[in-house]
Amino acid sequence: VGVTIAGATGAATVVTVVPSQTDSNSANNTASVVTLIQCSAPQFSATKLGPTDISPGEVATYLITITNTGTSSQSNVQLYDDVPVGFTFLQAGSTTGCYVTGDHVYCPPQTFSPGESASYTLKFTANQNIACNSDVLNQAEVFQNGNLITLSNQTHTTVQCTIPKLDITKSSPPTVNAGGTITYNFTLRN
Repeated sequence: VGVTIAGATGAATVVTVVPSQTDSNSANNTASVVTLIQCSAPQFSATKLGPTDISPGEVATYLITITNTGTSSQSNVQLYDDVPVGFTFLQAGSTTGCYVTGDHVYCPPQTFSPGESASYTLKFTANQNIACNSDVLNQAEVFQNGNLITLSNQTHTTVQCTIPKLDITKSSPPTVNAGGTITYNFTLRN
């Protein structure tokens, strides 16, 4: 009877001895050996790149790269990424198959051979009401079969809000007669 475990290494030898004559004591004809098979734990790295600053209404593009740094193939490896506070996920322009549910973006699971990498592009819009001068932190997670196996580095994006600079000038006639009407002209420049 054999069981194969993904990523398992080891060996077992089964030897069967057939006696040439009838055995009078069949109770001593069995033996057991326990063989420990060590499984290599999944080893992955994840890096995340993103903008250093953004303004409300702009699109932030994040690039996440996952690499199998281990020595065995690993299946059902999946990228999860939290939607940053004040951002909205854009499926258009993001890696095909990635989708949002609640506050999380999920990308399809895949199999990684040793040394294999995959890159994902995720796009988000900074909402118009995002807090100015806030620091948006974002970190991707890599899961296998529902278990966290690694985290990416954390990105920091500062929300830059442009304060409008307006110039207002007011003009009026230099004099007016008693009981007369004064007309003021205002000019507003951005």
